[in-house]
Amino acid sequence: MRKGYLKNIIVLLLAMISMIPSLIFCRYTYPVQDDFHYAHHARMLFEEGYNLFSMAWAKTVDYYLTFTGCYTSSYFGHFFSGIIQCNPKGIQIFCFISMILFYIALYLCVYGITKYIFKINLFKINCIYCLLVFCFTGLIYYAENEDYYWFITSVQYLLITTCILSGIYLYIKGLSTDKKRCLVGAGIMGFLGAGGALNIAAMCFLYFSAVTLWAVIILKKKKAPLIIWAIVLAGGFINGIAPGNYIRHGEPVTFQALLRALLDSFRYTFLRIGEYLKNPLFVFILLALIIGIFLWEPNSDLFKCRMPLIFTLICITCIAIVIFPVMLGYGWDTYVIICRSNFISDIVIFIAFFVALIYWRCWIYTWNSKIIIPRKAGIAAVFCLTIFSCIILNGMWKKGTAFYRQVVELKNGVPQEYASYWIDVYEEIEASTDDIVVMYREEIAEDKTCLINPVFAIGEYDYKNSPYNRSIAEFYGKEAVFLMLQDEKQE
Repeated sequence: MRKGYLKNIIVLLLAMISMIPSLIFCRYTYPVQDDFHYAHHARMLFEEGYNLFSMAWAKTVDYYLTFTGCYTSSYFGHFFSGIIQCNPKGIQIFCFISMILFYIALYLCVYGITKYIFKINLFKINCIYCLLVFCFTGLIYYAENEDYYWFITSVQYLLITTCILSGIYLYIKGLSTDKKRCLVGAGIMGFLGAGGALNIAAMCFLYFSAVTLWAVIILKKKKAPLIIWAIVLAGGFINGIAPGNYIRHGEPVTFQALLRALLDSFRYTFLRIGEYLKNPLFVFILLALIIGIFLWEPNSDLFKCRMPLIFTLICITCIAIVIFPVMLGYGWDTYVIICRSNFISDIVIFIAFFVALIYWRCWIYTWNSKIIIPRKAGIAAVFCLTIFSCIILNGMWKKGTAFYRQVVELKNGVPQEYASYWIDVYEEIEASTDDIVVMYREEIAEDKTCLINPVFAIGEYDYKNSPYNRSIAEFYGKEAVFLMLQDEKQE
């Protein structure tokens, strides 16, 4: 018992250690772009006599009618903006907690799928979770990790994704154990997830639909799963029919645009999968997973996993469906650089790979139960794979692991310098008594780190007729804000 307990602790510690650089990076987050917009409008309603809850609800209704149907995103965005009010320390604490909650929800989701659906034991569950975490901490290093380090996106993307993943766990557990409180919690989380951005709502609907099919076909349950599924569907319907969606889009969607977006979604799905399959770390993770699941002998009472190729194609289709709403709204050129949407589709890609491989393992076992890797051979193979991966990845941090890149940046003080630069700018604006604030700074490179670029307009501009720096100026009660380069002052 003690030996098994120690093994589980070691595996989970490996996963947590790999999270440390990303969590430290949260220490250097700061307000940018829409953070000021949300906080400013929250403050205006406070001044009109609204409290925190009524303010968030009023803005949600306003956005629903004029801008977007994402009711959960709107409510959470204004609610937490009203609390934090663009305070850097508050943003840093929120992003830190949001990331921790995400990884906890990811564990719960993995546990629910592997424990209750595939009947895998705890140690292997923890190993699978650890490998999945390595996908996030080792592979995801965007130009701007918006979901991690942009406050409003951490609220509207990462936190809502956390709701979905924890909701899936509650849904699976509730169906497996007949615990009504779990099913109630699943319904609430599913409804919240359906109120996110349309790609998040699509992910939510697909995940809950998959569990519903499992419950109806395998568990032979209908009433409870269909009620939960209907709640999620209703949430997605409320989100989709919002007048604000159509006002924001500006013009009717043609059949040609739908078809082009659909084809581009599948094209990008295969492109993205291909990029990951070219990454040595992802290949090592998948090989380790394959070795691990072939050390596992599925239970004889496990449902038969039929037609694995069809199942895999369905998984690929689900990835494309999640990409589709953003591809339709913004197009190919924008999707390839919009980090927050890539984060969502990457989540679906990682989970799809893991679930599909486990499904294939179960199908192979029903076809030939003797295909099992001996324990000693499996351990030796994992050890050799680990050594080989360390050799291959060593010295290639520029295209290798995100974990190592972030460690190097923290060691060299890159995020510290970048965050200090922008926080100092905000503090000067706040402290200034001028209606038009003019500041002078040395130029700082925009692509030095994965922290988000504030997109602060630098130099002269027509502040009366342009939107540059307007949200920042409004939030601090200024007429305009100018950031000039130091050499311009000397001239």
